[in-house]
Amino acid sequence: MSEQIFSKYYNRDLSWLLFNRRVINQSRDESIPLLERLRFLAIASNNLDEYYSVRVPSIQEIIRVAPQARDNKTGHLQKDIRDQICERNRKNVDIQYTNYFNLIDILDDEEVFGIREYSELSNQEKEVLDEHFDENIFSCLTSIQFDQYHAQPSYVDGELNIYIRSFYEGEEITTVIPISDKLDRLIPLIKEDRYVFLEDLIMNNIDKILPDNTIINQFVFRITRDKDIELDSDIETDVLDWVKMYVKQREKGRPTRLEYSGDNINQHSTDIAILNDMLGLEKKSSYNIQGPIDLTFLFGLIKRYSKSYPELIYPPFHPIEPKPNRDIFEKIDNETLLFQHPYESFDFVIELLKEAVDDPNTIAIKQTIYRVADESEVIAQLVNAAKSGIQVTVVIELKARFDEENNIALVDQLTDAGCYVSFGKEDLKTHSKAMLIVKKTENGTKGYAHLGTGNYNEDTSKVYTDLSLLTCDEEYIDDVEQFFNYMVNDIEVPDYKLISTSPTLLKPMILEKIKLMKKHYLRTGKGKIFFKANALTDRNIIDALYSAAKAGVPIRLVIRGACCMKVGICGDKEDVVISSIVGRFLEHSRIYGFYWGGENSVDDAELWIASADLMTRNMEDRVEIATPIKDKELKTKLANIINIFASDTKGAYYLNKDGRYKKLQVAEKISSQETFMKIAEAGQQVDTMKLKPIETPVPVRRTDRYEVNNKNADNFQFSKLYNIVMIILLVIIVVLITQWIL
Repeated sequence: MSEQIFSKYYNRDLSWLLFNRRVINQSRDESIPLLERLRFLAIASNNLDEYYSVRVPSIQEIIRVAPQARDNKTGHLQKDIRDQICERNRKNVDIQYTNYFNLIDILDDEEVFGIREYSELSNQEKEVLDEHFDENIFSCLTSIQFDQYHAQPSYVDGELNIYIRSFYEGEEITTVIPISDKLDRLIPLIKEDRYVFLEDLIMNNIDKILPDNTIINQFVFRITRDKDIELDSDIETDVLDWVKMYVKQREKGRPTRLEYSGDNINQHSTDIAILNDMLGLEKKSSYNIQGPIDLTFLFGLIKRYSKSYPELIYPPFHPIEPKPNRDIFEKIDNETLLFQHPYESFDFVIELLKEAVDDPNTIAIKQTIYRVADESEVIAQLVNAAKSGIQVTVVIELKARFDEENNIALVDQLTDAGCYVSFGKEDLKTHSKAMLIVKKTENGTKGYAHLGTGNYNEDTSKVYTDLSLLTCDEEYIDDVEQFFNYMVNDIEVPDYKLISTSPTLLKPMILEKIKLMKKHYLRTGKGKIFFKANALTDRNIIDALYSAAKAGVPIRLVIRGACCMKVGICGDKEDVVISSIVGRFLEHSRIYGFYWGGENSVDDAELWIASADLMTRNMEDRVEIATPIKDKELKTKLANIINIFASDTKGAYYLNKDGRYKKLQVAEKISSQETFMKIAEAGQQVDTMKLKPIETPVPVRRTDRYEVNNKNADNFQFSKLYNIVMIILLVIIVVLITQWIL
């Protein structure tokens, strides 16, 4: 950083990079099967691609427009944040590729599969590969020279390219060869389960593409583009056409990152300078990859070899499934149900929908859609329902990032079947997870509702942790009915009995409960706050938590990704523990807990499940739903789920005062995910497990040079206030003197 600024927040983007490092670090864990360790490296690459498509572009654009702009949380210059991102990401990538080569060597030694370089192959192997190049690859390649006879190429986001500098008839020629991602990245050798990279084979056959050229240098590169572009929202067209234009325009987004890999290339090379200049990138935005670019190719390898080597992947997990020929509506008639996915199968929700479609007494189905599976059973059932005469209303979010095209196609599929489709509220994303089923009964009609934390996606439900509430309780049903009426009409936000929704109700509710908890704790000495979310970045919520922490309120936070809140800055009374759980499943459930009687008092606790993370965008720019749990037994179940999360010492990384995440060094390791799996496979309930939550964070390793204690922070705030007052007085004096002179 070019300057020292004391802040009580972490930067969101730098914090996210620490999360991606935690994902990378999973590949070092020897208790995880080998192919699963490779999978974590592929996931980290996929994560980073999205990060450079969505988050980094906004920082780059701010710097272009306002070079002196500052981050609104830390106060640092945006260009300093960018530099920190580059530095931290380079460290991540170095660790990632070190782990990659270690794992590939182990798999090679164990004769699972191996990846070779063309140069180390036998003559026979080279001949076979060269013949494969001639017959299957050569015709798919086009070389583009940098001269007046070729238009400047528009590089496809994420696709590999080969850059070649050569001499031809005494002149230096620059050529680029794009590689289609439809070609197989790995080319098999004669020996089974041995491969070379496609780009390696092409570069060793360049003489067939440029037969009269003398090669000076060649290397592989790819670019990442801005996919979060701004499109004029005032364009006079309907929402569907606007989103179609947005998706089309996104492919032309500004380049945000250059990755390159080769034997004789580095960031100081002339060729990299040429590419950076052509792409409009600074040197800091280009990365020298010491290995194959884009490790997402590992997903294909893992899928291929997991069948032959089941011992190298996670053992099969068998969740609690719906019982055959069991009427789930009858069960809901008797009690409200709470399911934790994937430990309790998402098929409970699918079965609810299927039974509704098959029941001639079903009158209407209403549902929100954000992301669904590629061959979605949910969509198939909604289509069947409409075709069978059930009135189906779907509130679909067209602007679900990277699912826009899929959701546009769903609109046609649903409307063709006779569904009523709404695109939600203007300027707000519909991120809520809600479904309402209305049935005809002898006494009129009866409603059934599903409220959850995750998408209606049966594929991701197998690997994401989420929560679902199934109920026919009239208070819930009234709220869900009012919610859907609000979503399809231009009316004011309803006065709900139970649920709370953003953007008008949810954030004020959370802030008020934190404030009340502080007062309650000061008066009684009892209370605790628990939050579990994907991210915590909203300053108002963080400030409210800081205020409660200064009063001594115990606060336990399980934040998977970016966390802008710090620990250790709220004084001697602070009792705050922040952890991040990374494991076999992606932690996706959101839980809000307010324990008025203390940690072990469930009866008077307020426990909520929600679709919303603790981020400003979720609280102010989206329609989200938070649902309180009323039933005493279900509150006990959720409280025990919370307790198990808070007791994790195996999958959890704990935030230090120095801003680092470390695992606890304890004799007995407890994994929340493994605990939930054991409970499910034993057919038990989580309330049978009694674990002790972590009470103290991991010790501090070192003090960050930008970290301050409370006294320094107070002095810094006083200094800022003093400077402001002095400036105001100086302005007043100047004005008075000017008036006196005139």
